[in-house]
Formats: sequence, C-alpha cells, structure tokens
Amino acid sequence: MAAALGAWAVATPQTHVPKAQGAGQVWAAVRRPEVLRAMWLVTLPALAFGALNVVGSLRLDSLGAGTAAVAITFLVAAGVEALMSPLVGRVSDRRGRLLPVRAGLAASFTTDTELPYEVLGAIRVEDQAQFHPRMFCLGLAEAIVGAGSALYERTRALELDGRTVVTDRGRISAGAVVVTSHIPFVDAGGYFGRMEPKRSYALAAQVRGERPRGMYISVDEPSRSIRSTASGWLIIGGEGHKVGHDDDTRQRYAALEAWASDTFDTEPVEHRWSAQDYQSADGLPFIGSLPGHAGAFVATGFGKWGMTNGVASAMILRDLVQGRDNPWAATFDATRVAAKQSVKSVVSANVDVAKRFVGDRVAALQSPDAAELAPGEGGIVSLDGDTVAAFRDDEGTLHALSPTCTHLGCRVSFNTAERSWDCPCHGSRFDVDGHVLQGPATKDLLPKGL
Repeated sequence: MAAALGAWAVATPQTHVPKAQGAGQVWAAVRRPEVLRAMWLVTLPALAFGALNVVGSLRLDSLGAGTAAVAITFLVAAGVEALMSPLVGRVSDRRGRLLPVRAGLAASFTTDTELPYEVLGAIRVEDQAQFHPRMFCLGLAEAIVGAGSALYERTRALELDGRTVVTDRGRISAGAVVVTSHIPFVDAGGYFGRMEPKRSYALAAQVRGERPRGMYISVDEPSRSIRSTASGWLIIGGEGHKVGHDDDTRQRYAALEAWASDTFDTEPVEHRWSAQDYQSADGLPFIGSLPGHAGAFVATGFGKWGMTNGVASAMILRDLVQGRDNPWAATFDATRVAAKQSVKSVVSANVDVAKRFVGDRVAALQSPDAAELAPGEGGIVSLDGDTVAAFRDDEGTLHALSPTCTHLGCRVSFNTAERSWDCPCHGSRFDVDGHVLQGPATKDLLPKGL
C-alpha cells in the first residue's frame, strides 16, 4: 500500500512552485484559523495511529505474546506510519486534499500568487474554467428556439394567473411555469423580505506588460475581484453595497479606478458597469416550487454567482418539472425556512426596511427646493409644496415623479452613477422617467405635473 501511494504521489504533477517565505510570513500564516484546522487534520490521525501502536503492543503483551512478536508488531506499525505520514502530506499539498475536506473541493493553501502584491495566504482552487457569459447566453438562446419553443424579447411579465403568465404584450400559458426574473415579480413566498438587494461595480482596462491570468477574489473589505479576458482586458470588480444606500455611487467607480491604477500599470479605463444581485440570508439560492402556485417553480437569490447557480437551478428544476427526484432539491428548497443562524440576518434586514420606510419620510419634511438641482443632479425635493423625486437632465429639463416605490411604498433614492431611482427597501429600480428597470416592482413611478 505504501509503495502504491508513493508511486501515485510522485506521479502527481505539482501545480505551482512556491517561493521561499520569511519567518514573519510563515508565523502569520500559521496563526490563521484555516491553517490551524488543516494542521489538526494532519496531526490527529497521526496521534491516533501512534496511540494504536502503543495500545496494540500492550494488548499483545497482556495476551502473553513473546517479546519478539510485540517488538516486531510495534516496529512494523511504526514503519507504516513513518511511510504514510509524509505521503499523505505530499498528496495533500499537490492535490489540495487538506483544507477543503468539508467543501469537497480540490483546493490548497498557498502564499504564492501572480498578483503584484504580497498576500498572507490564499486558497487555490484547481480545475476552474472561465468563459464568455454573453456567448454562453447566446448559445442557450439558439438551443431554445425551435421544436415548439420560442423566445419573446422585450416582454415584461406582470402577473401569474395559475399557469398563465400575464405580460405587457399578451398572455402565455404552459403546463409548468418557471419564474427566474432575478427576483420574482410575484410576491408569493415573500422572497423580497428574505433576501437583500446588492449592487456591485466593475471596470475594464488594458494593462501595460503582463496581466494576471488567474481569477482572484479577496476575503477582506473592500472586496476586489480580478480576472483577465482572452482579448487582453483586465477586469476589476468590487465596492458592493445594499441598493439605495449610497449617496454618491460615482465614488464607487472612482475607488475601483484608483485601486486599479495604484496596483497595476493600466491604460485609461474604457469600460465600466454595475450589476444587481440578491443575497439570501443563509447564502444559498431558493430553487423549487413557488409557494401558493401549483405548477409554478422559482429560482432566485443567486448572490453574485449567477452563471453557476443558474446552471445548477436549471438542472434541479428540469427534474422537478418532470416529476423526478434530484439529490440537491432539498438543499436549495425554495420553501425552506431560514436556518437558525440566519434569523438574525433576516430580522436585521427587515428592521432596516422599516427604518427607511419611516425615516425617509421624516427627512422629506425638510427637502430642498427643486430649483436647486443642477443639470445632471437628482434628489427628493420640494416642488410647488409637493415632495417629488426630481432629476434635471443635461439640457436643464426637470423630470418629476412620485418618490414612492410602486412595490410596497418605500421612498426611492437617486443613483448618481446610473442616473436611476433605486428603492432602498427591496431593490426596485426606475429610470429618470419612472419606467421600471428592476423588480420586484412591476408598475412605473407616477409622473408629477410641472
């Protein structure tokens, strides 16, 4: 067995060549909780094996075995332990079977990265793939059309009537309905109260010289994600926050751009964009039957991992729609109650919603006058004695709307970077003319006469 393990370990290719670390870096790494847990994973089996050697030898002695037999047994067991311990460590280092035992991932701990700055430690996950999301979606679209299937673009779903979806362009009926509209446009299941809406930001720039080839995401705050495209773009993301909870979101892009230029030798930023995601209290998506709607299913709460969770939800829902069992259905059950450890998160999020519902109305009692808005600015202001959500465009025209979100009545706030009205309670978004950009709201903001 030792010989077989040895041959396997030697034949396993090394994934990277670590560079030498100073005593301070080693001590800092050893003190990290995940490293301590990993050390125990290696140490405890060795201690157990050693104890078994001693106990076994004593037991043989008590049964009357000769001294030679006891000594030989002890030496053989000690020899097996001496051979297997370094082999187990070697396999753990090379194949990443130490830290991710609970997660079941092929990962390993390292302090060696291609980033232009030192890190105290990193979890390296092997066998990842990076692909072009738009090309992936276009391929899915081509696969859907035909054989009785169709895509209806620029069609907004408004209601769910049994197994019929009511849209702004007509009604669509089916044997099964799957609601995957980011956050459900129907309030069944109360998902708007069980998830937090988050916005995050990204930019792309060319790099002078070498750029990182791997995919990286930090665990500290503010978070940063780094990856490169095949065409040479460096993509940096981060600066996430709850929707509607930032007075000037333009500073989010500024922070990312400053960090990029300080960290990498970048060309001027040419592309920037933001995204919206919904994070469940326990960190897992809701996938399964839509409560209160027979024949309807839901997938939501992907928490910024839409490409992978989208595929996983498709596999689960495929089986549920066809009446088949799926081994992961119970884990992601859309009707599950938040786990005990997530109750605090749910309560905290909804207390914040209540504070915004009341507090924003109190603040509106002292709103500035609409005349104070400069071109390109928006805010909750007073217009002819009425409180409105107003935006003055670059030509000086004022766009005035009701400040009340059409979902559940919270007051919207102005998103300076996207020039949109965002609801700080459940994440609905509207353009400067009041049209819905993002659910769960399905109705536009009401215009206010000028």
